[in-house]
Amino acid sequence: MLLLSDLILIIILATCIFAGLDKLIAITLFVCILFLSNLFNKILESFTENSKLVTKYIALSKGKFTKEKSIKHFKIASCFIFFISWLTILSEVICLASGHGLSIYDSFNSKLFCVCTYLVLYFYAVFATRTIHEDDATNNLLPEAQYYRMLQYLSVYLFIFGVYFIAIDSFGFSEDIREKYLYVIYDDSIFFLLAYLFCLLLERLFDTGRILACLLKSDKKYTKFKVPFFVGIIASSKSFKDSLIKTIELISGVDLSKSEIARYILIHIEPVTIIALTVFWLLSSIVIVPPDKEAIFFRMGKIAGSKSFKPGLHFKLPWPLERMELYQPNLIKTINVGFTPDPNQKHIIWSKSHATENFSLLVGNGVEIIAVDCQIFYKVNDLYKFIKKVQNPEAYIEALAYKILTANTVSKTFNQIISENRDALISDLRTKLQDELNKEDLGVTIVEVVFLAIHPPLEVADVYEDVISAQVDKQTSILKAKSSSIKEICMKKAFAEGEINKAKSYAETTVANAIGEAVSFESRIIGYNTDSNLEEFRLKLDSIQKMAKSKNLYIIDKSYMRKNDRIMLNLQN
Repeated sequence: MLLLSDLILIIILATCIFAGLDKLIAITLFVCILFLSNLFNKILESFTENSKLVTKYIALSKGKFTKEKSIKHFKIASCFIFFISWLTILSEVICLASGHGLSIYDSFNSKLFCVCTYLVLYFYAVFATRTIHEDDATNNLLPEAQYYRMLQYLSVYLFIFGVYFIAIDSFGFSEDIREKYLYVIYDDSIFFLLAYLFCLLLERLFDTGRILACLLKSDKKYTKFKVPFFVGIIASSKSFKDSLIKTIELISGVDLSKSEIARYILIHIEPVTIIALTVFWLLSSIVIVPPDKEAIFFRMGKIAGSKSFKPGLHFKLPWPLERMELYQPNLIKTINVGFTPDPNQKHIIWSKSHATENFSLLVGNGVEIIAVDCQIFYKVNDLYKFIKKVQNPEAYIEALAYKILTANTVSKTFNQIISENRDALISDLRTKLQDELNKEDLGVTIVEVVFLAIHPPLEVADVYEDVISAQVDKQTSILKAKSSSIKEICMKKAFAEGEINKAKSYAETTVANAIGEAVSFESRIIGYNTDSNLEEFRLKLDSIQKMAKSKNLYIIDKSYMRKNDRIMLNLQN
């Protein structure tokens, strides 16, 4: 009867999982382990000599196999089938533990339905435990009942964390706090359950292999599944304490009921444990803030007090009623505006990718795009105001910087921004940003604003480089043409000036020669008038000198010649 109800329960849970309630997978896998363990034992007990299935198998083999061999074959086949089933469930547990198959966010209705399902499973396990006969004399539960007692504990465990999951979304905690702290606790609870299922399945695999080995050796020592250690340690008795004592006795072989020390420990362990846990819980109200940090206390998700807590010893309500977060307000922090830096890039070359993400600004009245790599350095003066005023102060500062930067550049063209004095742009951005933060009373001081680069978007950087190169080439060509033109004009002017100077020199030389000849002629006239014969002789000699200037001259004195003498001249050279 319980096997049938377990099967129906598995089908219902599987339907819920396919409908999107994946948080029920872990408890469904445990119900499958429970169902398969009881089913395996029932199947092995059903293979007897009077079994109809055994009789048909012998008939089909035409008497080749005896009843014992036939029963053995059926049991071995069942072991292989269940071994594969354990492996299948184990692979699913490993897949879930690695984060596959579980949704990140669930609706409130889904969470509430899961909590109600855990509650129903708890009452179902209580009903199944009472349905199975209990051994009142030994205070121990029968093996089948121990599985359902374990199902009760797991249902309560998941119910508590299911309510916790709903509560963290209802108390108004910030998204950052929920992601960093609260959801982590819930994720750990799921992981611990999956780790428990992993250990339980490994034990089932070893048990199946042990039964299979005994069947192959015809050893009747192990003929069915025993209650797993990871179930018996918690659910072997009516109370968790008795189950734990029984498990310790089983492992150690010592009867704790006959030991005075053990009896004393068992009597006092509960109050001592409760007191120790209470003291440990109360110690969470004492906090020490390190010298370089300040603290903010959050009480039920809201900021407690009217100021931050300086370094030193402080007291608060115990966890989880109140918790503390540490900050470093004196540390100068950086906000990146316009880009998300790439840690692997040490140099910024705007024509190459130097950031994991870039944001562009519309300039030139919305017709041009420019990329700005800006960094804002700030320091927190009042931590309480910084945390209290705005939920995400860094995002707020970044948004203000974008707003002011856009207002300063939207009406300017790309070329104006590129060629503008950056010191003036930086000073204006820093001043306006500080004024806006002072209006909000955010408790922040802008230390410095730095523009790492102002450039066109990366997608058009190559085209922009080509345009700039073309403009440079154009200016270069114009300058070359002007230089060549000036050189040519200067050369022409110099040549003309030289020709003019030559003409002037020739004219002056000609005039001077004419004057000289006139003066020479006048002096000759004077000489001719004085002695005409002498002047004629001198002129004759001058004429002969001019005529013979470029010729060989031979002078022969006739006084040395006789009447019949002849003169022979060699004029070849």
